[in-house]
Amino acid sequence: MKQFLSQLSFGAQFTLVLAWVFVASSTVLFLPDGLAQMFSLGGIQQTSRPVLSLVVIISSSYFLAKLLMLGHHALTYKSAQEQERGRMVEMVKRLDFEEKAVLREYIIQRKNMLTLPLNEPAVNNLLEAGVLVPAMSTQEISGEKRLVKLAISLEARPLLTHKLLGLPVGKMTEEDVERLKSARPDYARQNFIGLRG
Repeated sequence: MKQFLSQLSFGAQFTLVLAWVFVASSTVLFLPDGLAQMFSLGGIQQTSRPVLSLVVIISSSYFLAKLLMLGHHALTYKSAQEQERGRMVEMVKRLDFEEKAVLREYIIQRKNMLTLPLNEPAVNNLLEAGVLVPAMSTQEISGEKRLVKLAISLEARPLLTHKLLGLPVGKMTEEDVERLKSARPDYARQNFIGLRG
């Protein structure tokens, strides 16, 4: 990490130096003769014209390449984001019984974050599709079950309706409560008070 940061710092310093060289070379090279004589740069302008021209060409090529790379990165990032969202939307359309049960736990337990095992296929599928995301930027994966704190991604939340997850829209009946109880994954029930009834 330190090596990457030092390389990044060196790259920024190099770009800054090259920018100053470009500005200085361009100023001397394209300075009108009258101003060049006034600042005593006429001789330098004449004798160093080939070198200054080369410096301007190289530095401008560098900045053009940098600009093209930034544009390519922006387009690639946008395309990757769209593909990721597409995968997530397709995943939400095709949720299986256990995947829906995992997502229902967030509503049943009224929590933004649940500790779930990564080795469970339903949890892993939701994570890979971007429906679930790590709840913290840095956290340890603990235990044999590889437990980690996960949250529903902001992009997925509008797509996950009560109807889609098999939750009743209005007040739950006893039958609804029993059905939801029996459908709950054992690994998601930890530290939960419980459904009524």
